[in-house]
Amino acid sequence: MKSCVACAARWQQGFSYVEILIVTALLALVLVPATQSVQLGARASTIHETRNINMFRLQGRMEKVLAQSLEKLRAAAGSAGTANATYSDAVATPDRLLVYIARYDGAN
Repeated sequence: MKSCVACAARWQQGFSYVEILIVTALLALVLVPATQSVQLGARASTIHETRNINMFRLQGRMEKVLAQSLEKLRAAAGSAGTANATYSDAVATPDRLLVYIARYDGAN
């Protein structure tokens, strides 16, 4: 009995160099996709935050236009494809909002 216990103790003294190399290689293979997924998640949250800010800006601009009287909107209506300078953002503004106001004849 003692020889089996001593034999088992001798085999379980520590990790071999090959075992450590295998574990290191496996960790390296698993760590790369995990790091990439964390980076993608951080990038996605930044994109989501920017989209939310732009949606609130767009909603505010729509409310500003809708609050105007019909006469002002008729006067501001330009030709097709021309943005209205009164309600649009300036040229160098990041995430620029362009407002197009056009006449619409619902009867025709």
